Amino acid sequence: MAQPEEMLIPKLEEFLFLADSILLMIEKIALLGFIISRFPLQIILLAFIYVSVEITQRLFPPGESTLEHYGMFLWGRIPTFVVVLYSFGSSKNWGLLFSFLFVTRMVIYIIDYIEGGIIYEHFSSSSPNPTDLNEGQKLEKGKTEMKKEAKLIESEVDHEMENPFQSSNSIEESTMEEKVRDTMEEKDEEKDSINELTSNCGVYIAELYSQLYDDLQMEKRQLEMDLHKAIDEHKKACYSKKRVKKLARKSIEYCEKQLLKWDEEKEKLIAELKLATSENSVKNNQNDSEKQSEKQGKESDDDQTMELYKELEAVNKTLEYERSLWDEERDELSAKLSETSSNYQQICCSWSDAYNKLAEDRNNLVAKLFAVTSSAEYYKACWHDSEENWRKLREENTELSAKLFSATVQAEHFHNLVQEFEEKHQRLEGEKTDILANLSAAKATVEMYRSYMHNYPEI
Repeated sequence: MAQPEEMLIPKLEEFLFLADSILLMIEKIALLGFIISRFPLQIILLAFIYVSVEITQRLFPPGESTLEHYGMFLWGRIPTFVVVLYSFGSSKNWGLLFSFLFVTRMVIYIIDYIEGGIIYEHFSSSSPNPTDLNEGQKLEKGKTEMKKEAKLIESEVDHEMENPFQSSNSIEESTMEEKVRDTMEEKDEEKDSINELTSNCGVYIAELYSQLYDDLQMEKRQLEMDLHKAIDEHKKACYSKKRVKKLARKSIEYCEKQLLKWDEEKEKLIAELKLATSENSVKNNQNDSEKQSEKQGKESDDDQTMELYKELEAVNKTLEYERSLWDEERDELSAKLSETSSNYQQICCSWSDAYNKLAEDRNNLVAKLFAVTSSAEYYKACWHDSEENWRKLREENTELSAKLFSATVQAEHFHNLVQEFEEKHQRLEGEKTDILANLSAAKATVEMYRSYMHNYPEI
C-alpha cells in the first residue's frame, strides 16, 4: 500500500499546480473582461484591491510556514469575493463565473494545505516547472534504495530473531545504532552548515550591493555637483565676456559719433572760411575795378579789407585751436581705444583658456561618469551571478533538506526497530534467566533424588 501512495503524490502535485495555474490565468482574463465592460468606478476598485494586495505582500512576505502563506492567499481572494458579490447585482453570468473560479481555487488550496503545502513548495522554488521531474526521480530512486536497504535489514533482523542467544546480535545492534547516530549527526551538521552558508551569503550579498550602490550614488552626486558648478562658472564667464564686448562696442560707437560730429564741425568751419575768402576776393576785385573811379572811398575800403583780414586771422586761429583740441582728444580716444582693445584681447584670451579648461574638465567628468556607470553595470552583473549562486545553493539546500527528512524518517524507523529488538532481547534475557533458574533448581532436585537413591538403594 505504500508504493501506490508514493506514486500518487507527484501526480497530485502536478495536477494541483497545473489546475491552479490554469484557473489563475482564467481569473485574470475574466477580471480584464470585467474591467473593460464596466465603469471607471470598478476600475478604481480593482486597482485599489491589487495595490493593497501587493503592498501587503511586500510588508508581510510569506515565510516558511504554510499557514502564513495561506493567510496571505485568503487576503488576496477576499477582494475577488467582493467583486463576485457585486457582479451578481449587475450581470448573472459574470457572478457565476467569478463564483466558480473563487470556489474551485479555494478548494484546491484547502486540499493543498491538507496535503502539506504542495503548491507553495512549487511557488517557493526558483524554477516551478511541473514537468521537470529530474529531482523528483532522483528522490524516488533514493527512497527505493533506502527501502531496499530497510527490507534487507528487516530480513536480517527477522533471521537473527530466530537465534536470540547469539552474541553477535548485540554487537550488530550496537553498530547499527552507532551508524544511525553518525548519519543523524552528519545530516544535522550538513544542514547547519548549509543554513549558515546561505544566511552568510545572503547578508554578504545584500551588504556588498548596498555599499556599492551607496558609493555609486555618492560619486554620481559629486560628479553632478562638479558638472553644475563648471556649467555655472562657464555661464558667468560667458556673461562677463558679453558684458565686456558690449561696453567696448558702446565706447567704439561713442568715439565714432564724436569723430562724425568733429568732422561735421570741421566741414562747417571750412565752408565758412571759403565763403569768407570768396567774399573777400570779390570785394578785392570790386575795389580794384573801382579803384580808379572811387578814390575818395579808398581809405574806407582799406579799413574794410583790414577788418576782413583780421576776422580771417581770428577764424584761422580759432580753427587751429579747435583742430589742436580735436587732435588731442583724438589721440586720447585712440589711446583709450587701443588700451580697451588690448584689455579686451587679454580678457578674451583668458576666457578662452578658462573655457578650454572647463571643457577639458567636463570631458574628464563625463569619462569618470561613464567609468562609474560601467563599473555599476559590472557590479550589477556580479550581483546577478551571486544571486544565481544563492539560488543554486538554495535548491541544493532544499534537496538536502528533503534527503535529510527522508533519512530522519528512516532513522526513526530503525530506532523504533532497535528499541523493539532491545525490549525483545530484554524479555528473552529474562526468560533465559528464568529458564536457567528453573534448570538449576531441576538439577538440584535431580541431584538430591540421585543422592537419595544412592543412599537408600533398598527402596
